[in-house]
Amino acid sequence: AGAARKAAAAGAGSPDGRRSSGSGVGWSPGHASADSGSPGDFEVKGSSTKKISEMTTEMLEPIEGGVRSLDQELRGALQRCSSDDWMVQYEAINTLRRVCHHHARAALLPDAQRFLSFARQLCALVESLRSAIARNAVSCARELFVAGGRGVDPCLDLLVPALIKRAAGNDQFLAEEATKALSAMVAHAGEAKALGALLTAGASAKAAAQRAKCAVFVHRCVVHQEGRVLNSPHVDRLIQSLSSFLAEGAAETRAAAKSAVTALTLATRAEGPESERALQRAITKALTEADARRVRAIIDAALASAKGPEGALLHLEDDVGPRGAGARGAGGGPSCAAGGGLDGVPFERQSSLVTTSSIAAAAMGGGSGGGGGRAGPAGAGGRGSGVRARGSGGAGE
Repeated sequence: AGAARKAAAAGAGSPDGRRSSGSGVGWSPGHASADSGSPGDFEVKGSSTKKISEMTTEMLEPIEGGVRSLDQELRGALQRCSSDDWMVQYEAINTLRRVCHHHARAALLPDAQRFLSFARQLCALVESLRSAIARNAVSCARELFVAGGRGVDPCLDLLVPALIKRAAGNDQFLAEEATKALSAMVAHAGEAKALGALLTAGASAKAAAQRAKCAVFVHRCVVHQEGRVLNSPHVDRLIQSLSSFLAEGAAETRAAAKSAVTALTLATRAEGPESERALQRAITKALTEADARRVRAIIDAALASAKGPEGALLHLEDDVGPRGAGARGAGGGPSCAAGGGLDGVPFERQSSLVTTSSIAAAAMGGGSGGGGGRAGPAGAGGRGSGVRARGSGGAGE
């Protein structure tokens, strides 16, 4: 009897007999839950059942009506983001996404005060306990990074920690969206500001999973910025953070830090001896003797792995073949294509591809008795610098 009364009470929670949660969200077969994080239609209980659908970036339309209409839409959306009704919030975020995707430089970035207010509100939405709201806000952040470029730099210290937290969370769909947003930030925001925001987030993160994500994206920054990272105002912090990550208990954190040191080593070698000396000076300045030995051991291993099969050191030079494909070696043999280059690889996968072994493999297959093959600038040597092997004859390296 008690079970029957409970079932009757549950059925009475919505006009059509479907069970409703306390937040007023109804569910029926064929529709995704609003908290599932997966694409689909969400049903919301009200005076009549309403549906909202998840929108991809391609579905976002510009706001018509000129500057005044755009300003009114933006102001109204920012106000509705504070609503207690989550459906109203969700639709307001869709409006913000339209503004970010089509009008960021015209409507948001010129007004610094408004932009910071917008960033604070977006950060709060990213941290929302309702995953549908959080995921829509994370999508908005990604679109803001892509459209705004360096103009979004003032908001990175606000958004990056929130996105790192989401990327390290247990909600898979939300974590994937946050990973895409952070990848867009690394690719489009100012290089120094992006690296600085990640280092700050890593230093303040208390959870090991969040520090691991910070290490992964610091590695991606190093890969993206190549030798330019040595000119960053954060180079000392970078080396200190990498040393700290190498001492972490989590294997993912240590692996990302080791990959970052390896990428930094090979990027500085591509820049020339002066950059290599600058890296050594930075290590000496930033680290204790014991920590410096640990980092230098990784550097030595990276350089050793970059040698040819007969011990000929691979020289990273700018004298390279066409982008993304190897040119023919001086002795007539075709070079390795280095995996087709990074230009066609999604940015979120590049960190797993740029390794010492792939750089060493890029120079294999050079001409017999010649100067060796060479790979394109977007091959495993990284953007802008290919890998060419110099051998002493014989089998060719």
